[in-house]
Amino acid sequence: MKNIIKVVVILLILSSNISVVNLQGMSEQMSPFSVELLSFEGVAKQKFNHIKWATASEQNSEYFVLLRSYDNNKFEKILVQKADGNSNICNNYDFDDITNESGSIYYKLEEHDLSGKIHSSKTIVLTRQKSDISFWQYDRKLLVNLKNCPNENINLCFYDDDGRLLSTSIFSQSEKNSLVIMDISNFPKGVYFANIYGNSDLLYSDKIVLNN
Repeated sequence: MKNIIKVVVILLILSSNISVVNLQGMSEQMSPFSVELLSFEGVAKQKFNHIKWATASEQNSEYFVLLRSYDNNKFEKILVQKADGNSNICNNYDFDDITNESGSIYYKLEEHDLSGKIHSSKTIVLTRQKSDISFWQYDRKLLVNLKNCPNENINLCFYDDDGRLLSTSIFSQSEKNSLVIMDISNFPKGVYFANIYGNSDLLYSDKIVLNN
C-alpha cells in the first residue's frame, strides 16, 4: 500500500513539473514585443532633418537608440532616448538632427527592452539638396539667387536696421531655382536685412547696404 502511495505521489509531482514547464514555454513563445511601433518617419528641412516615431503601447521598454548613416552601411549612434517603459497609450518621440550634409541620409531606430533584447525598425532615407541661395545688389535692384531652393513656401522679408518689417515677398513655384530681380529703389539709403524663409524656417539671411 505504501509503495502504491509513493508511486501516485511521484506521478503527481512529475505531472505538476511538466505542466509548469509547458506553461512557461508557451508564455515565452507567446510574449509580445515590448513595443508596438506605429510609425517611424522623417522630414528633410533646410538645416536639419526632423525624425519622429510613435508607439501604440510599450511593455518593459527601456530606451530607444537612433542611428544615422551616410552610405546605408555604417551606422552611428546619434541619440539615446529614454522610453516610457510600460504604457497602453500612444507615445510620441521626435529629434532634430542638425546637419549641413546634402544628399541621402539613412536612419534606423533600435528599441532596447529591460531583458536586453534589441528590436530594430526598417531603414528610412531622407534626401536634402544643397541650397545656393544668395543676394547681391546692382543699380538699386536686389538680385536673389534661388538655385536649388527647397520645394517649400518661400518668403523674402525685408527689415530695417531696427528690426522693423518693411516688406514681404512670396515666390511662386516658377520662380524657384531661378534668379529673381527685385526693385528696391523706393528704400532710402541705409542698412537693411533680408531674410528668406521656407515655411517657418530661416533659410538665408544677409545684410544689404544702400548708399545712394
